[in-house]
Amino acid sequence: MDTIEKTWIERTNSDGKTSRICIGKDTEIKPTAKIRDKVTIGDRATVGGIAYVGRNSTIGDDSSIGFAATIHDNAQLGDHVIVEDFGIVMAGANVPSGTIIKKGKVYY
Repeated sequence: MDTIEKTWIERTNSDGKTSRICIGKDTEIKPTAKIRDKVTIGDRATVGGIAYVGRNSTIGDDSSIGFAATIHDNAQLGDHVIVEDFGIVMAGANVPSGTIIKKGKVYY
């Protein structure tokens, strides 16, 4: 049996530009989540409903992005990061592995 290591999704926007997203193995993205272009999501990660992940962001392996959480552009999340519901990671933030961002809190 073949195993899928990573999934690449490419689409052309209405302005003719191509967006590309890389999704890791065994990763779950809820249908109402919004993922912008040039985003990489690691293996076994979860992105909750109504969550937003901005451009050029990375979410590490085994990380969890909660319901209505916001990851702004250029944010880098390490492995095993938990962003609880309504949590916010500001643009350009570098979140170390193992960090927990509590419900409704902001990480700079």
